[in-house]
Amino acid sequence: MSVNLASTLIVGPAGSGKTQRVFEELRQQARVSARSVILLVPTATLAEHLRHQAARQRLGVPPSAITTLYEFAHRFPTDCQLASRAALAIVLEQCLSERTPKLFAPIVQSRAFRNQLLNVIQELSLAGCRPEDLVASLDAATPPPVEALADVYQRLCWRLAAKGLALRGQFLASVCDTVRRAGLAPIKTVLIDGFYRFSPVELNLVRTLALHARVLLTLPDWEGARAAQEELCQAGFRQELLRRIAPPPRVTLIRALNRQQEVAEIARRIIEFARQGIAYREMGVIVRGVEPYTPLIRRTFERFGLPARFYFREPLDRHSLFEILYVGVAAAREAWPWERVIELVGLLGHEQLDHLEQRVLERIPEHVVEDEAWRRSPRKFQSWCQELEALVASAGHEPRAVAEWNQRLEALAALLVPTEIDDQVPFDRSRAWASHAAAWKAFRDTLEELERVSGSEPLDFATYWRLLEQAVQATSYTPPDRRRNVIHVLDAHEARQWRLPVVFVCGLVEGEFPRHVLDDPLLGHESRLWLAQKGWRLRQRPDWEIEEEFLFHTALSRADHQLVVSYPVQDLEGSSLMPAFSLQHVWAGWSPTFAQPVFPQPARSPASEAARPLPQFAEAFRERHKELSVRALEDYIQCPFKFFAEHTLELAPLTTPPGERFSHAVQGELVHWVLRKLTEHPGTDLLSAVEEFAQELCRRERIPETYRKHLILHELAEELAEFVRRYFGPDGSLRLDSSVVGAQAFPSWPQEADVQCEVPFQLQVEPAIELRGRIDRMDVGGGPEQHGVWVVDYKLVHPDSLRDYVRDHGNGLRLQLALYARAAEKLTQMPVRAVAFLAVRAGGGARVIHGLELEELIRTSSNALQQALRKMSEGFVSPEPADPNRCPVCQFREICRVESFAVRARSAQAGQ
Repeated sequence: MSVNLASTLIVGPAGSGKTQRVFEELRQQARVSARSVILLVPTATLAEHLRHQAARQRLGVPPSAITTLYEFAHRFPTDCQLASRAALAIVLEQCLSERTPKLFAPIVQSRAFRNQLLNVIQELSLAGCRPEDLVASLDAATPPPVEALADVYQRLCWRLAAKGLALRGQFLASVCDTVRRAGLAPIKTVLIDGFYRFSPVELNLVRTLALHARVLLTLPDWEGARAAQEELCQAGFRQELLRRIAPPPRVTLIRALNRQQEVAEIARRIIEFARQGIAYREMGVIVRGVEPYTPLIRRTFERFGLPARFYFREPLDRHSLFEILYVGVAAAREAWPWERVIELVGLLGHEQLDHLEQRVLERIPEHVVEDEAWRRSPRKFQSWCQELEALVASAGHEPRAVAEWNQRLEALAALLVPTEIDDQVPFDRSRAWASHAAAWKAFRDTLEELERVSGSEPLDFATYWRLLEQAVQATSYTPPDRRRNVIHVLDAHEARQWRLPVVFVCGLVEGEFPRHVLDDPLLGHESRLWLAQKGWRLRQRPDWEIEEEFLFHTALSRADHQLVVSYPVQDLEGSSLMPAFSLQHVWAGWSPTFAQPVFPQPARSPASEAARPLPQFAEAFRERHKELSVRALEDYIQCPFKFFAEHTLELAPLTTPPGERFSHAVQGELVHWVLRKLTEHPGTDLLSAVEEFAQELCRRERIPETYRKHLILHELAEELAEFVRRYFGPDGSLRLDSSVVGAQAFPSWPQEADVQCEVPFQLQVEPAIELRGRIDRMDVGGGPEQHGVWVVDYKLVHPDSLRDYVRDHGNGLRLQLALYARAAEKLTQMPVRAVAFLAVRAGGGARVIHGLELEELIRTSSNALQQALRKMSEGFVSPEPADPNRCPVCQFREICRVESFAVRARSAQAGQ
């Protein structure tokens, strides 16, 4: 039999009107009978897009008349069903568990390997390669990867056939047989649009359809479609060649410093286009793939308040539903270790679980959580954990049917589904609910697929859970989004059939778009060449390179009026990036425009108010701050709000994660203790002293045994050894002469002095305020020329930081020098001759202050102290940091709103 003589192949470049020609044919056939025509496209999202386009053009066809090729194939009765990706992952796991080829054994657990293995097997089936034919063709020259692949391929197909399932190639071959026997009635016209290449089996289906109906098929004019054109023409298709008729759009080329600035510039231009009257739905953003731009676009558009729909499927295993299940099962099976509990609480994100999280962090490194912490958690969480423990406890018993495991796991997952839903919710929450519902449906479908594929054979929980993991990892879902006026964010494959007035194509970096193509790591060039010699032509590296160029040029042709092309010149690390070499062939006459930094303005200006005292704080100050520490006063000078939050409200900071508990403050405590030990007990072994106090310190601070902890201790011990060697004498005295610290050294530092370490003091700085502190070391001289006291303060800093520390005293930002000097004079009834700041890091450093410089710094710090006490007594608690560079490390930076206050203060000063 020959194909229908009216079957036509239309070939043309982008913008030649191929899709419009298809729509005209659809309109004409619908006038005769809407049931006699069908339009086939490659993807479900493209089918949805064309349905909307057909509705806007009032073509008068039902939605079922526009569908995907595989959805159309499912309408025919066959002796097998198409295996889903989840079913393939389950059967592959069973095959590899039964026997793994030696070549695949080292990487068999790799998720990427399994995905690629399934991709190659599907590619073989679509090339018309049956497993039995492949096994029969093996010979002495067969590459090892082909031998291993043939074994897995054959066993996979056997298992699928036993369950009535098939790969794509076998399924479409079965559909062809059905169409040959039964025909296509009542369909008389088949329109095929949106494809840019066909596999041999898909091409055979097209020829089979043309035996029973008139087929109108479109293909883009590119090198990868040449073979399909020749075969269709040989089969009897009449070929029509079209030329581009659409006028070229205006083109803007943008160079941005980095990807963040690039996407922000896109958002700014979208806002400008919207102000010009262009609807959001008439704009699109094209990226090569999901990474690295899609998450960045999502965050940036949310920040700018731009509505966008992302045409990407989401992996089910990354949805919180399965992540919580996975972590919860692992936690219950491991008797609730703290690492799993913290991860689980973080995934749940429930504010009532904050107490549990803090208790767990406080008790680290203990293995389990105390009962009281569980009792204070929400009842729903307790019920969920109890159900989880019951599920895991039953796992050690006899094997159970998959249906029973599914029922228990589904009941457990149902507790995570939101139950309190109403209409008075913000859009982002309703979108999250819709995404959760789609993920929940995909999860239930996966459980049904697991039951169908596994059959009635009982499984132990470990085997069941392993199969479920593989199935979930292979499953994806599409979050529903029915909004109409949104910006369309598409990948290069999805964008092929779209045409929009304004299109942004971003990320045109060499090696990323177009992508740099490598050989298939599983089935390389040699293996694919061997298969081609046997009659099964699989695509090779040159084919993929041509496809990348095709996708690149197609993306640039999707705009009707305005095309905005962009690329960054640097990555996050500051390394240079090159624009795609392919741009050089198309950007003649394009002059690049540099992206400008974008700073979104607030919807309303902040209130015009400057810093003012709060009487209620002044009253609280008098009641709560009758005693102050030196650090608290310095906190107030740095930022009144920091003092208010930490020392007045006594807000507790979040518990430090285990890996960060060996903090700078803890290290400083260790250094001070060791130096005191060496001073009071000369001859003490330094390393023994470090290890002795480190053990006690780690127990008290609950610091776990980690490589980082031991590395810090090792580095501290080395730095302390060098510091002691340089500045300490054998008897614990300090060597601070000009040969060690230079010209700034005090000329007669006492060598035979009464040394006192960790000296506590109290100072009455105001009638109702007492200051408390502790001096690291005082050397009290008793000789005629050395009558006085020398104050030493150890700093766990680099020697270069001492200059900044002294400068802060001169600027009135530090009080330690003046307060320590006054306290030392009070304690000894002697004048202070010098104050030495000693840096311990990097071999040590010293800054000795004496004479006129000492007097001047004491005077400056004393004035700063009086000014701070006055402002505190008046009630000033505004977020006014003296040094904004310290704000990033402040533990209250999330609540202070220092930026808003700064704007209000400037507005007040300007009289606005």
